[in-house]
Amino acid sequence: MDMMKTVVLFLLFPILASSCANFQKSSYGSYAEAEKAFSRGKYEKAIAGYRDYLEQNPGSSMAVIAEYYIGKSYAAMGMTGEAEKVYRDVIKKYPQSSWADFSQKRLDEIKLAV
Repeated sequence: MDMMKTVVLFLLFPILASSCANFQKSSYGSYAEAEKAFSRGKYEKAIAGYRDYLEQNPGSSMAVIAEYYIGKSYAAMGMTGEAEKVYRDVIKKYPQSSWADFSQKRLDEIKLAV
């Protein structure tokens, strides 16, 4: 019986390892990579990751968050015009969400800074 368990584990391990390796390549993986890049201040890479996620998952529940963080990334790079466009899009596309409220606050902050 122990031999059978060993054989099964031996056969399943490559499948499990492959699944884990492919996780980072999945659409959620691109979101996770974007989050990691954003937290490290690598905003261009974060924008690319969020856009990749949005391209693969346009109607997902996390799409609004990805769009908002694209705006935050632009703002962090000093590209306030681009950030404003993204924040306005979030407000337009998701008017009832808390992310629309966050976007409006960011727009107000940009206006005060000018």
